[in-house]
Amino acid sequence: MAYEYLGDTDGDGNFNYKITFQTFLDCNSPFWGATFPENILDIGVYEGVANPSGSLPQIAVVQLFLVDSSSIVPIATNGCNIGETVCLYQATYEAEVDLPISFAGYHLFYDRCCRTGAVINLINAGSQGLSFHAFIPPTLVNNSSPVFSDVPVPFLCAGDTTSILNTAIDPDGDLLIFSFVDPYKGFGTSANPSPVLPGTLTWPIPTVNWLNTSYNQNNPFGGTGHAFMDGATGLTDYMAPSLGNFSVAVEIREFRF
Repeated sequence: MAYEYLGDTDGDGNFNYKITFQTFLDCNSPFWGATFPENILDIGVYEGVANPSGSLPQIAVVQLFLVDSSSIVPIATNGCNIGETVCLYQATYEAEVDLPISFAGYHLFYDRCCRTGAVINLINAGSQGLSFHAFIPPTLVNNSSPVFSDVPVPFLCAGDTTSILNTAIDPDGDLLIFSFVDPYKGFGTSANPSPVLPGTLTWPIPTVNWLNTSYNQNNPFGGTGHAFMDGATGLTDYMAPSLGNFSVAVEIREFRF
């Protein structure tokens, strides 16, 4: 999820932002083509400081519209066959939102269930939701978020260390810090896969339940796997010890001095 500060485009004294959201879908899903990809997604806007200590009030619900979609084709790799049974689709949604001045800032939040059940580093992955979050600082700080510049490479050769550069560009030239985090689980469930966005956003956002204690945000492949990230550049090394689907989350924080 990303946003771009546009200025006061309609002359009403408020602050206009373009929100862009990219989601990656399993097109082997039984719901593919009938339900997904959706034409419209809802994003909640909540007011609050960057590190809140309580619930955040909802300011608006923004409808984002599907503007682009494409399949992700595995890059051929010598020595192993990757992605042969995987069908992955990228969908891009956009909308513009008009926000009043805020000395606290705004949180953007998307919530949905469920993850593909093929994920092996989470407990009952097919019953766990996923959500995404971005923070807009106080509006007098005219800011656009960093944006990943490349389509993520979702395929690794099992047992082989692979380097991936999480390339991101910040249009304001802010300092970027990359890190692994626990993926957000959100509030959706298999019984309620498309929950109504909450009127107040409970903080912190719930995170996933890992399969066991050998898995965590810094060890998404377990104790015999490997994951390392250079916080300054986003250069990441991964080694998955076995075949399977794994959940990994990368967060970018930006700083201005």
